[in-house]
Amino acid sequence: LALLPDVDVVVEGFRPGVMKRLGLAPQELVKRFPHLIVCSITGYGQTGVKASIPGHDLNYMSNSGVLGMMREPAPLPVQVADMAGGAWPAAFQIAAALYRRGKQRTNGG
Repeated sequence: LALLPDVDVVVEGFRPGVMKRLGLAPQELVKRFPHLIVCSITGYGQTGVKASIPGHDLNYMSNSGVLGMMREPAPLPVQVADMAGGAWPAAFQIAAALYRRGKQRTNGG
């Protein structure tokens, strides 16, 4: 908590509910630190049937059918599904939130 007044973004990858159990529920953090942008990355989302299941790249590739399209299904040297479905979208959304916040501070939006 001591670092939060000086940071712009918190990115967390816990399963839903873990941050709350740690006393760091995103809604509460933003109430306490209104400048803060919180990004939660989960394997299968915050709600739904699979929300509490930890996600891994191999699982995503299997569930989506990608492994079935490979000549010999095997893990790739890079975490394709994690990057395409988690990291890249999160990075773009964080950048958009920072841009919006900057425009609001300058009365530009």
